Amino acid sequence: YNFKFAPKNEKELEQTHKIIEAFKFHMLPSMTQDQQFFLTPSQFRITYMYRGKGNNYIPKIAKCVLTDMEINYAPGNKFTTLKPDDEGASPQIIDMQLQFKEMAIITKESAAGGY
Repeated sequence: YNFKFAPKNEKELEQTHKIIEAFKFHMLPSMTQDQQFFLTPSQFRITYMYRGKGNNYIPKIAKCVLTDMEINYAPGNKFTTLKPDDEGASPQIIDMQLQFKEMAIITKESAAGGY
């Protein structure tokens, strides 16, 4: 999944960075309290919608995990920033690419059910 962020104001800029931080947080594992083992990262449910209902022309996606997230702060090989604030100078345009992996094996039977 590819997303391009081009925030037009301070509120959109804040939301852009919150979205990026949320995906990064949920793709990472956590540790058990005794720091002995990793716990699995968050699972996602992705659905394709059309006018408030599921879009049956696109196959369903089983529960999945975010396996890779790439952030490009200089799309088009040109790095530009917005006006600096107390946090620094945010990039003007940010490309985010997400790659998910389904947690279930898709079989003929599940494919017949829309997966």
